[in-house]
Amino acid sequence: MYCYQLDCYERAIREPHQQYGKEIINCYVHLSLEEAKNAPSFENAKHVYLRMIKTFEEVLCDDLLSQEWRHHSYRIFKQVKPVLYEVLEKPNYLSMCQRFESLATYFIKDKTSQLNNSKG
Repeated sequence: MYCYQLDCYERAIREPHQQYGKEIINCYVHLSLEEAKNAPSFENAKHVYLRMIKTFEEVLCDDLLSQEWRHHSYRIFKQVKPVLYEVLEKPNYLSMCQRFESLATYFIKDKTSQLNNSKG
């Protein structure tokens, strides 16, 4: 199962020049959810969901992308967590959520902690 349009959106959200704005991420999510909904089997739908999550994980860890871009990707991940809960087994779901929380803590800089670090 390969969707050229989905691949193009994946490439667009991974590049460091986000001239499209955050709407491109929203379009990617919408297209991924539609692709999963139209998948011929559960395994194909699961593959699409995991592909989307892997893309957001890569975006979250990319220091070349802006904080705003990474933060929006993390917010999208939190929005699709209920779908992942239905798709993944509980141990896999919990480990994925824990991994994303750890990555977000490390890669998304909190403005309040930046202010505290600059004062001290």
